[in-house]
Amino acid sequence: MSLAPGLRGAANEQDADYNSSDEEYEEPDAEFQRTGHKSITAMLLAPFTRGNSKKWFKELTQGGSWHERYVCWLWWNRLSAFREHMLMKS
Repeated sequence: MSLAPGLRGAANEQDADYNSSDEEYEEPDAEFQRTGHKSITAMLLAPFTRGNSKKWFKELTQGGSWHERYVCWLWWNRLSAFREHMLMKS
C-alpha cells in the first residue's frame, strides 16, 4: 500500500535515521505573492522616527464601515498576540 505524500513522513519518523529536514514539499501557488507589497514598501520607507510614529498612532481615528473596522481590529489583535507570544515582545 502506498501512502499519500503528506503521510509518508509520519511512517518514516519511527526510523532512527529519519530527518524531517530531508522532506521536500512543493511551494504553494504564488497567486497572492505580492499582496501587500505596496503598503509594506511604504511602511519600510516611511521617514518616521519612533517618537513621531507613536504620536501619529495615538492621534489616529478610524473610519469606514463596521465590517472594515472589525477586520482591522481582528488583524491588529492577531498580530499583537503573535508579537507578544511568539516573538516575546510587548
